[in-house]
Amino acid sequence: MTVLDQLADQTERLLRSARNLPDASGPSLCAGWTRGHVLTHLARNGDAIARAARGAVDGTGTAMYDTVESRDADVDAGAGRPLADQVDDVVATAGLAASALAALIAAAPEAFVARTPGGPTFRAANLPGMRLREVVYHHVDLDAGFGFGDLDSDLVSMLLADQVKRLQHLDDAPSIRLRTDEGDGFTIGDGAAYVTGSRAGMLMWLARQDPSGVHADALPTLPTGVCVMAYEPDVHPGDPASVRELPDLTIRKLAVSAMSNNVYLLTCKGTGAQLLIDAADDALAVLDLVAAGGGGLGNVVTTHQHWDHHRALAAVVSATGARTSAGVDDAAALPVAPDWLLSQGDWISFGDATLSVVHLRGHTPGSVALAYDDPTGHVHLFTGDSLFPGGVGNTTNPGQSFDSLYADVVSRVFDVYDDDTWVYPGHGSDTTLGAERPHLQEWRARGW
Repeated sequence: MTVLDQLADQTERLLRSARNLPDASGPSLCAGWTRGHVLTHLARNGDAIARAARGAVDGTGTAMYDTVESRDADVDAGAGRPLADQVDDVVATAGLAASALAALIAAAPEAFVARTPGGPTFRAANLPGMRLREVVYHHVDLDAGFGFGDLDSDLVSMLLADQVKRLQHLDDAPSIRLRTDEGDGFTIGDGAAYVTGSRAGMLMWLARQDPSGVHADALPTLPTGVCVMAYEPDVHPGDPASVRELPDLTIRKLAVSAMSNNVYLLTCKGTGAQLLIDAADDALAVLDLVAAGGGGLGNVVTTHQHWDHHRALAAVVSATGARTSAGVDDAAALPVAPDWLLSQGDWISFGDATLSVVHLRGHTPGSVALAYDDPTGHVHLFTGDSLFPGGVGNTTNPGQSFDSLYADVVSRVFDVYDDDTWVYPGHGSDTTLGAERPHLQEWRARGW
């Protein structure tokens, strides 16, 4: 069954429940919302999904909503209507969404759309799954006798995995190790709290903070409002940059080249000062990234000497006038002589932000990582090619040393920073030190 087939089935199930409600004024499971709010929200979401899908197909790039405020105002304005009007609205907009999504999948699944104009974008192919999640979750929210346990096991499993991923990407993610009765295992953060339960019970707790279907010695507090994931750590060449908003710093992640190199732009919110990590390739795309941050670039840091991490360095420096930095032992191999040579324990400042320099020897002699210690959160560590999900960087070529790199990664990273430290590598998706720490001895034993 395709996602569109599942969406049609779950929409019909929701409508059957809605038609059997006594009225729309009763409370829902969403704090402060009546059932009328839930139904109106579903209708306006149907409009928004159809609008974005049509914009992807016709090339206009129309966003889902004009603003978040106008979306919320529309829900409040429609919540008090009679139940029959609410149901008719959901039926009509669900039909619009279904037709637009079918056309989208056939014509433009690789296009990008946004929730609001100028906001972060995502692949239009994600729209059917987003709508399916909205329909299922808000069916539960109607509190009309339908629960996650009424779904088939494959759909519950898919929604649970999605909800876990959303929590894993939050800056205030709880520390939980999950084990379902069906045998699934998930870890969020460093996994300090052990929670068990059925898939449906686990999803009800994670998505709607209802602990009735889970068991633990002490349940951690879950963050609220996790329906939208603001930052996507897994970006690919051709994708728009993924944007992560911290209180004082904005992080933009862009993938370039056939080697899927990650380029990171850090923007100080207080001053607008910007720092770029690895001008790897595609100078025009990198300059567009700089412009998206507000323009102006003070420093380009190259994490190490390998050619794939500095192919656009000269062009970016020429276009922006930025100064450059690199590890002292890799500087001679770069196409632009660094203005600042970096060593273990150094600091780099831009605007109100400060990065500490971590020298990690082994992938190259002068590889450096950069650590930003968020004063209201956790550490964000940019590791170049020295640390990835699943292990340290490559050390199989002449002049490289696994023993040296492993020793530095352990003593200068894992022994220094907490498990909630977020790791941004030079290629591929992100990880945390908590996710990698249990595997250190495995890395040591295998030698890579």
